[in-house]
Amino acid sequence: MKRSPSFVCYGDSCLDGAGGYCVDLGFWWHIKFPEDIVQRTLLHKANNDDGKLISINVLEFITVIINYMASLHVLGLTKPTEDPYPVLLNITDNSSAQRWTTTNCKGSPTGRLLACLFCSLLMNSPLGINSKWIPAADNYIADEISRLKHAGPPNSLPSFDYGSLKQIYQELRHCSFFQLNPEVTFLLWEIALTERWPCRETIELLKQKPLGKLITLSGPK
Repeated sequence: MKRSPSFVCYGDSCLDGAGGYCVDLGFWWHIKFPEDIVQRTLLHKANNDDGKLISINVLEFITVIINYMASLHVLGLTKPTEDPYPVLLNITDNSSAQRWTTTNCKGSPTGRLLACLFCSLLMNSPLGINSKWIPAADNYIADEISRLKHAGPPNSLPSFDYGSLKQIYQELRHCSFFQLNPEVTFLLWEIALTERWPCRETIELLKQKPLGKLITLSGPK
């Protein structure tokens, strides 16, 4: 029987970015996928004839993993619950990501590798996780975060109007921005692009470092 969740988070991915948030733990995040990833999605590939397509299911599962990392990070900084065995409920509108969170991934080699990374995070972790599917229309805040567009001039460094987003959605107003550790981000992209599992030492070293940090944003970032 599934336990009642201690915290609820929401996440979503499109083909060029992802985002998520958790009001209970006071964080939200947005990430733009690197061009190497985007070029291998359906935005630029009509099919998977060459076996190089990165599916939306993989990108949605990465969103679940980042949501868990952010939650684990906040849990390590604060004591948001008296429950000695807290459980995170991850809300997604992707049925594959929902299944892969708590059961085996069977059809996607990349999904299985990401699941191995996910399991390494869960080992000896103080935070459990369950997953729930909802219709995309009900996941509109996470959807809006994931689809943030570059707000700067063409060919400039990525810049996003995060301030306007927090004005529109009051739920995010008191949340801090979770910035993923660049080494962790690199590892996620490397798994997705190469379909190779990093050595055990790499994983263990990363687990000893902060998964990210909480920052306060004011205006475009």
